[in-house]
Amino acid sequence: MTTATDDPASVAKAKWFNIYNLKPNLSWTLASKGKPLPYWAPAWESLSVSAMYDHALAQQQQQKIPMPTQLEAMASIQVPSIDTNLQIQPIWNLSRNLKTLLVQVQKGPCQLLAKVLANQGLAAVKGCWQSPDDWQYGALGGIRITPQYDLTRHQPSCKFEATTSTQQTKTVLHLEHHNPTLKIVHALDDRHVIAPEISLYNAKITYQWDLKLNSGSLRTLVDPTKAIQMTWTDLTPTGKWVTDVRLPLVGTTWKQLAADVRVRRQFQF
Repeated sequence: MTTATDDPASVAKAKWFNIYNLKPNLSWTLASKGKPLPYWAPAWESLSVSAMYDHALAQQQQQKIPMPTQLEAMASIQVPSIDTNLQIQPIWNLSRNLKTLLVQVQKGPCQLLAKVLANQGLAAVKGCWQSPDDWQYGALGGIRITPQYDLTRHQPSCKFEATTSTQQTKTVLHLEHHNPTLKIVHALDDRHVIAPEISLYNAKITYQWDLKLNSGSLRTLVDPTKAIQMTWTDLTPTGKWVTDVRLPLVGTTWKQLAADVRVRRQFQF
């Protein structure tokens, strides 16, 4: 009987870089700087269109010529007579032929979002109410309530957020159907923010640490039962670099414990 082990010698012999393992994702967005039609439609505030390419989905569809896998558009309309903003976002996933329409209505501190699927109609409804900026009650500096109902799964959920008057600490209670959680977000100073979170279902604890850098940010998420996830964002005049590093904490072989590093580049024209 022989046992295959993933020892360092065998890992060193393997080719560490293979161009066929690259899975690039490309995104192109064109947005208006002002009102698209200021004379014909002055209520039309902005318009943007996006085209995305996901190499993994394109391979699943066996595309011979690279084509966009998803198309999106966003239109914002302001109605001054009733002080209401309307946002319409159609999304067309070409790889799955899935058409979605997102409609959001905002009036003052209230928001209402509806998700409509082309093949089944209304799929989800989400509302939000936030206290005014000058609202204060004791040590509380603001609250936000976000109820939601998923019509496809028939699952309700609600998120309660409360911020202190100093704006340094926020408590987030997420009453989700499968995994309700409680998170405490605290700003240690202008650069460091910590956010421990505990699951009210299985008492699982995760930790998040956000660090502001001179030219970007660094986010670290620690899940003691899975991995350490770090995201470094470096801002440049022409866009930004985003580096994702995942360090597994579970595994018995070198391959399972190997770090996963991914680099993304976003250009701005």
